[in-house]
Amino acid sequence: MKFTRISFSLLVLLLVSNLTVGVLSLFFLRSINDRYAALIDKSVPLLNDLRGLTKNISMAQRSTLRAIVAPTPGERTEMLERLRKGIADAEINIDEIQNEADLIENTAQLKTLLAMHRQYIGQVRQFLDLIAGGNLAAADSFNRASLRPTYESYISAVEGAANQVEHLGADLSHRYSADAKYYGNYLMAFAGWPLLAIGVGGTVTLLLLGILLFAIFTPPPPWRKSGDGMDAP
Repeated sequence: MKFTRISFSLLVLLLVSNLTVGVLSLFFLRSINDRYAALIDKSVPLLNDLRGLTKNISMAQRSTLRAIVAPTPGERTEMLERLRKGIADAEINIDEIQNEADLIENTAQLKTLLAMHRQYIGQVRQFLDLIAGGNLAAADSFNRASLRPTYESYISAVEGAANQVEHLGADLSHRYSADAKYYGNYLMAFAGWPLLAIGVGGTVTLLLLGILLFAIFTPPPPWRKSGDGMDAP
């Protein structure tokens, strides 16, 4: 009866532990999944906007030279419209980047990117003013001396921000993987307590059995024989 009660208690404990491990595993997996999903939501749209920004400012910069060398006023007007469109789309990209910049918020890369954007936009407006005034030679000189170097620095700033997003994303991914391994080991250890209990119980049983056999088959020491009263005259 006592053995049956102990067996039943162990069975209940085993069921409770398995249920606990299952619930903890579910919450753990959901937590890891949510963290990875949040990382993707933070990094992928931001990288897409950075790529879009590169495309738009590159289109704008190509249009500056074409506007200067355009053979007809109509083609020059078309190039200037492309320039304005590229800048307008770049402004949209920058607004989206600022709204999605949680991953690189307050980093030097983001601050440099925003500063270079403002500088480039300001110089594009100066370039447009020179074109509008019909001073193509001054516009060409300004493009070569100022606008083009600023554009190259701007592109470097965009690449720096994109590299920082990838770097921070990789660091977070490695951290999540390490956390998953760490907590997974704890769950496995907790789930394996029945094997540990069996091992400990078996070891204790063998130890007690060994002590019992030793006590049965080992002859008593001489002082016990002399002290039991059997040898007295």
